[in-house]
Amino acid sequence: MPRIRQIKPEFIEDEKMGSVCVHARYLFVAMIAMADDRGNMRGSPGYIRSRAFPYDDVSLSEVDGWINDLERLGVVGLYVVEGETYAHITKWDKHQKVSNPAKVYPIPGPDAADAAWNASWLLQGA
Repeated sequence: MPRIRQIKPEFIEDEKMGSVCVHARYLFVAMIAMADDRGNMRGSPGYIRSRAFPYDDVSLSEVDGWINDLERLGVVGLYVVEGETYAHITKWDKHQKVSNPAKVYPIPGPDAADAAWNASWLLQGA
């Protein structure tokens, strides 16, 4: 399903994003492109590596570290639904305008493993 995503020019100058390595910044852009129309995607490092770095020799531990860096910044959140790990781009609705959104991946709910993160996700209105 082809999707068009937007990266705002301010992304390049964002000091918060500048605090992580260029690989983590690239990964974040790739995750935006990979996300469904609600900002969610499969969250396993192996899946993300295969989609974001198909031509690069990067390890699972590197990708896992970059995902953790993005999670610490608060731009990505991980959650579990029925034993599967998913990732969500926080503030998705603020930055992406999707016409006729289609749900692909589950959203965090009461069964999500990390109730504290789930509560913050709901408060952000994502």
